Amino acid sequence: MEGNIQDEKKEVVSELIGFDLGKLKNTVVDLTLRPGLAIAEFVQGDRSKYITPITYFLLVFGLSFFLDSVTGVGEFMMQRGEMGKNFVQGIEQAEAIDGNMIVKDKAALTDQINSEVKSFLERKEVHLLLVLPGLLLCQWLFFRRTGKSFLHNAYFALFTMGQYVSLMLPLYVLYFISRDLFYLANMYLSVVVPVIYCTYAGVGFYSLDLKNLAVKNILLYLSVLAITATLSIILIIGVAGTTAIEHVGK
Repeated sequence: MEGNIQDEKKEVVSELIGFDLGKLKNTVVDLTLRPGLAIAEFVQGDRSKYITPITYFLLVFGLSFFLDSVTGVGEFMMQRGEMGKNFVQGIEQAEAIDGNMIVKDKAALTDQINSEVKSFLERKEVHLLLVLPGLLLCQWLFFRRTGKSFLHNAYFALFTMGQYVSLMLPLYVLYFISRDLFYLANMYLSVVVPVIYCTYAGVGFYSLDLKNLAVKNILLYLSVLAITATLSIILIIGVAGTTAIEHVGK
C-alpha cells in the first residue's frame, strides 16, 4: 500500500512537470462518454491513456479557481449565498465572549468578523479541503461491499468529482448573459449533475444495478453535504472566535 502511494506521488509530480495533452484529451473524452469503463481500465493498471485522478482533479479545480477569480463568480456566489450572511447576523447579536468579557464596540467587531469570514469563504481551496475528506470517506463507506479497495474508490471519487467540475465549466458563459439565471442554474445543477453523473459512471465500474447506484449516490451526496456543512461551521466559528478575541485584546 505504501509503495502504491509513493508511486502515485511520483506519477503526479511527473505529470505536472511534463504535461501530456494527449492523455488529458483521452481523460476528458472517456470520462464524458464511457466514465465507468475508463476508470476501471485505470484501476486495472492501464496508465498509458489517462492522467492520474489526483492530477486531473487538481488541474480542473485549479482552472475553476482561476475562472472564479478573473470573472468575479466566486465573490458573486458568496454575496448570493446565505451561510456567511446568516452567520454574521448571529455574531451581531453576541454581547459577551467567554461569558465574562462584554463586547463594547459591536459594530467594529461585526465589521471585522464579517470581513474575515467573507475572506475565508471566498477561498475556494478551503471549499476543496472541506469537501475532499467527506467525499473520500463516504465513497468508501457506501461502496466498500462492492469489493473495491479504499484506493480504488478514491480513484473513482477523484475522477468523477473532477469531471463534474469540468461539466459545470460552460456555466461561466451564462454568468455574462444573466447572473440571476447563472445562480439558479448553478444551484440546481450542482445537485442534479453529480448524482446523475456518478450513477452513470458507476454502471461501468461497480457491479450494481441502476436503482441501487442511484439510491447510494443520493445518500452519498447528502452525507458529503452534511459533513462539509459541519466542517464549515466549525472552521467559521474558529475564524470568528479568533477574530473576536484579537479584537477584544486590542
